Amino acid sequence: NYDYNDKYFAEFAGSYYGQEQYRAGNRFKFFPTGSVAWVASNEDFLKDIKAINYLKVRTSYGIVGGGSGLLFPGYDVKSRLKYAQYYQKLGGVNFGETNSFAPASASYQLGFLANPSISCDLSHKFNVGFESTLLNHVNIKFDYFTDKRTDIMAYNNLMPQTMGFAGRLTYANGGQVDNH
Repeated sequence: NYDYNDKYFAEFAGSYYGQEQYRAGNRFKFFPTGSVAWVASNEDFLKDIKAINYLKVRTSYGIVGGGSGLLFPGYDVKSRLKYAQYYQKLGGVNFGETNSFAPASASYQLGFLANPSISCDLSHKFNVGFESTLLNHVNIKFDYFTDKRTDIMAYNNLMPQTMGFAGRLTYANGGQVDNH
């Protein structure tokens, strides 16, 4: 935090966030945020204007990371770690005579296609606004904000069924939502 003469303010922060559900190279990220503000009513050129009791202009920007904890629930490693490839055991396959008492050989099938590139979604937040008190009684606040979420985790349904993964699609970062 920084304050100069009760007129100019700045704040910078950051977080380092990680989740075990992502591959080691994508597991942790740094997320910075910052804001600045100017209390214009504390300036000498506005002190003599009696109608303006308080006037503050501010803006902020930050990047926040989201998690997939709710997206990948489960207690076993196969349901939680979508970046690692796992196979599921199917029924046995008999070789030779069908009425043979020989044990069947196990067969395996790809459960889903892993994606080692997945990572957390990002939220780019921007805000600009002002606060004022006029005539000792009228309080006005105005805010304009944008929140652009990118890299939201979703099923990758662009894979052709000829790949043999129908019903077992992979996850990918590709969703986007804009709020204003």
